[in-house]
Amino acid sequence: VPPAQLRSQAASPFGQAAMRTSTKNFLVATTLLAFVSGVYTYTIRQMSTDDLEEIQREIDILKATERAADAAAAKYSPPAQAADLQPFKKPVQDGERS
Repeated sequence: VPPAQLRSQAASPFGQAAMRTSTKNFLVATTLLAFVSGVYTYTIRQMSTDDLEEIQREIDILKATERAADAAAAKYSPPAQAADLQPFKKPVQDGERS
């Protein structure tokens, strides 16, 4: 194809429109690729941080709090009654002998 024909094709409105469309498509594709890459990178970095240590620390704190509450409850609980020590003894009803 002679160079004069190439110039005339590029100068035609159809040729310029095709060039403008492909340029716009390239810019849109580049922008989308940059956005998706950024979101992916951000997500991977956030997921790679070890949150399990923090969760384990919170579980340990909760367990220590429960142990302290149980110890305090045991320390201040009333002494056991004789009826509490014999749970399988049949209660005496009126008119029965034990």
